[in-house]
Amino acid sequence: MNKEVRSATMPTIKEVAQAAGVSVSTASRALKNHPRISATTIERVQAVAKQIGYQPNLSAQALAQGEARSVGVIFPVTATTAPANPFHLDLVRGINMALQGVDRMMSVAICQSSDELLANVVQMVERGNVRHFIVLYTAEHDPVIEYLSQHDLNFVVVGTPVDTTIRFIDNDNLAAAVAGVETLLQTAPIKRPLYIRSQANWPYEQAREAGFRQAINQLVVTGRVLALDPTTTPTEVNNLLTEYQPDALMSADDIELLSFYNLVAHQQMVRDLPTICFNNSRLIQLTGLPVRRIDLRPKEIGQAAVELLFDLTTNRRIVDFKIV
Repeated sequence: MNKEVRSATMPTIKEVAQAAGVSVSTASRALKNHPRISATTIERVQAVAKQIGYQPNLSAQALAQGEARSVGVIFPVTATTAPANPFHLDLVRGINMALQGVDRMMSVAICQSSDELLANVVQMVERGNVRHFIVLYTAEHDPVIEYLSQHDLNFVVVGTPVDTTIRFIDNDNLAAAVAGVETLLQTAPIKRPLYIRSQANWPYEQAREAGFRQAINQLVVTGRVLALDPTTTPTEVNNLLTEYQPDALMSADDIELLSFYNLVAHQQMVRDLPTICFNNSRLIQLTGLPVRRIDLRPKEIGQAAVELLFDLTTNRRIVDFKIV
C-alpha cells in the first residue's frame, strides 16, 4: 500500500519510460536533452514527464553516484587585464543565493585561454566529481560546452545557443534593443544613431544589434556600428564621429560604453547625446551622465539558472528586462 501511495504522488523515471515507450536509460537521457537522442523522442519523453508530474530526485542521484554537492560556474575566457564585469558579478550573486537554498556550493572556473578553461572544467569533473554546471556564456563550437554535452553532464548556459538541444536562460535581447531605441525616440527624433559593441561580437551583442537595426529600419534611417577592441584609438573614434556625426547612442553593454567615453573624454557634446546602454550597473550611474539603462536583472537570471538546472523537464527560461 505504501508503494502505491508513493508511486501515485512521486512518479519514477521507470514510470516515465514505460509511459513513453522507451528504456529507462533513454528516458533519463531525453530528460537531459542528450544530443544522441532524437528530437522526437526528447519531446515525447518530456511531455510524458510533465503530464505525470515527474520530478527527478537530484539529491538522491548525487548520493548514489557519490557526486559533489558543488555546482560549477564557468566564466567566459577572461584576460587578467580585463575589468571585472558587473553583469557577471550580479549573476554569481543570484546563483549563490539560489544554491544556498538547495544546500549546494559553488565552484568557479575562470581562465585566460580556452585550453586552460577546458582543463579546469575537466579537473572539476574528474577530480572533484562535479556533475552540474552553469555556463555564463554561449558560443558556437565552444570546447567547454562540447565537453559537457559529450559527457552527459547536467548544464545550462546563459544566453541563447545556436544548438537547440542545449538548455539555456536568457533575456529577449532583440526585443530589449527595440525597446531601447523607442526610449531614445522619446527624448528626440533620431536620424543618425550609433550602436557600440565589442570586436568579439558575442551572440548577445548580435541579437542586440539585430534589434537595433530592426528598430531603426522602421524609422527609415541608416545607423552605424562602432566595434571597439583594446587597440582602438581616440583618433579612429574621432574620425568616425566627425564623418558620421551621430545624434544618439546605444551600447551593447556598460563596459563598452565606458570604453567609448574614455576615448572621447574631451568631447562633452558627444557625452551629452541621448544614450541608452544594456546593463544597469553602478559604473554607469557613477559617470553622472544622463544615460538610460536596460536592466537585464542579472541576479534574477542567476537565481532562475539554478532553478532551471535542477528542473530537467524544462529547456529554457526567459527573464524579463526593464528600462530605467
